[in-house]
Amino acid sequence: MDDRQFDALTKALFAAKPSRRVALRRLAGGALATVFGGVALKGTAAQRVGIEARTCGQGCNPGGDDCNAGLHCGAGSEECVAIPDSKIHCTGNGDCDLDYETCNNGDNCVNTVADCKECHQNGDCVKSGTKCIDGSCKVPECTDNSDCSKKKKCNNKGECVKKN
Repeated sequence: MDDRQFDALTKALFAAKPSRRVALRRLAGGALATVFGGVALKGTAAQRVGIEARTCGQGCNPGGDDCNAGLHCGAGSEECVAIPDSKIHCTGNGDCDLDYETCNNGDNCVNTVADCKECHQNGDCVKSGTKCIDGSCKVPECTDNSDCSKKKKCNNKGECVKKN
């Protein structure tokens, strides 16, 4: 609806002075439409009309679509966390298929919408073989001491560190 159509509609609605009964019906109809109008909307359709989606760190339902663009619900923490960069090679923003990514210096597609951690717990990481290390989903260097050399041990961050 453009500006002219909106103006014509408002003039038509308020040009004639309605009776109290008509005015009450209009008011009740508008209230009911406001209350029940969004019931049938789900997911991104609901977000498009202004139902607020969750942001970084807010609670969410794993598998649902209640987090903002560039975020997903971490299965471990049940909080909205950043979707890791796709790192697809690009030469411009048109090369990035995901709407929350842009081409970073003509090199790789990166998530520029979500400025928060990729994970809070290991269950938040989506890619197989990754572990939550310092807020990022990474492939650990080790999973136990046998993955490290004799003079090193595997710490809880998945790194081989010098034995004490």
